Amino acid sequence: MSLLPSASSGSLVDELTALIRTEIFPHAEDLVPAADLYALGLDSMSMMQLLLLVEERYQVRLPDRHLTRDTFASPAALAAVLAG
Repeated sequence: MSLLPSASSGSLVDELTALIRTEIFPHAEDLVPAADLYALGLDSMSMMQLLLLVEERYQVRLPDRHLTRDTFASPAALAAVLAG
């Protein structure tokens, strides 16, 4: 089941990549959708910050089963969970 039924996965990936680039990793100018966020320094605090940003921006609540390392591995992985 999609958390964002009206979102196209391509635009969602781009939006999330831009959000992460500006709000989480402002110095990662070359951030791409497949970027390994953990290799860039994503930790539990920044993951929670990202979770809150996503929930606020898209007016969704990620179910607990999606609060995993795999979900937040990259902008593309997060978009895939949101788009279902």
